[in-house]
Amino acid sequence: DGSAPALTVSPGEQRLAASPIVLKGKAVFGSTDIAVQIAKLGMGPSSLSAGTLPYSQTDGSLGIDAGFELALAQAADYAARLAPEPMARLESASGTLGGLAAFKLKGEDWRAGIRIDKSDAALQAKGLPGPVRVSRAAVDIDRRGMKLDTAALSMPAGNLSLSGARYAFKDGAAAGALEYDL
Repeated sequence: DGSAPALTVSPGEQRLAASPIVLKGKAVFGSTDIAVQIAKLGMGPSSLSAGTLPYSQTDGSLGIDAGFELALAQAADYAARLAPEPMARLESASGTLGGLAAFKLKGEDWRAGIRIDKSDAALQAKGLPGPVRVSRAAVDIDRRGMKLDTAALSMPAGNLSLSGARYAFKDGAAAGALEYDL
């Protein structure tokens, strides 16, 4: 367990700071495996919790499964500092996305997934009459493609729900279902 008043990272010319930093967890060592159990890793208003980071010396696999709370204003600020041109259209970001995140790496295979099941997040882009709100989402990506199980957005014009969407990196094949209430 530990804490620090702040953490500052300086990629290139930029300075990214988070305050306070909180770490609560433990490491478990076996003869061929190591697991870091995260009770909480807080970085300012964003955090990881109830997570496990396992590593196996036997097959070289590495992973992480954790709950998360992502403060959108903090994430948008970091993104704007690191990639100002793509982020120039974003006027504001507010609220928090909460859910589960996972990443697995074993040899050439990898898989990442995010499930958003709690959200009061809103993004306001230049030129839009009001904010876009994310209510839920579930996406998995690996070296072969991307699968979006569900995504639900609301905006001043109405609601959008996307389900069963798939995209294959190799041949660009795509499919999905979109429902809207405008």
